[in-house]
Amino acid sequence: MNYGDLQPNNRLKPTVGLVTGLAAQQGPRRARPLYSAAMSTRALDEALRLPVSARIQLVQEIWDSVVAESGAVRVTKKQKAELDRRLTDLEAHPEAEKPWSAVLKSLKRRR
Repeated sequence: MNYGDLQPNNRLKPTVGLVTGLAAQQGPRRARPLYSAAMSTRALDEALRLPVSARIQLVQEIWDSVVAESGAVRVTKKQKAELDRRLTDLEAHPEAEKPWSAVLKSLKRRR
């Protein structure tokens, strides 16, 4: 598959999170120690050379493969309780949900 020709998948829904640790300090190209030894550095280098739209598509495809095997991921009771709490809160307060554009604008104002 030639990822250079792909466009971002419309199913992508941006999320807000914090980048911490070595990745936040050094950026994606210098964050190699965060990857497991099992990950091919050659594959990572190739992926990082892709255009942004192709990397987004690649991440979507990887995420879809993770979701397909989500039964293999163990969730602790504490994690399940937190996920249930968040879902209940979202269902009780749907008006609290913000579009990505509003979240991004708010983050830019904080700089």
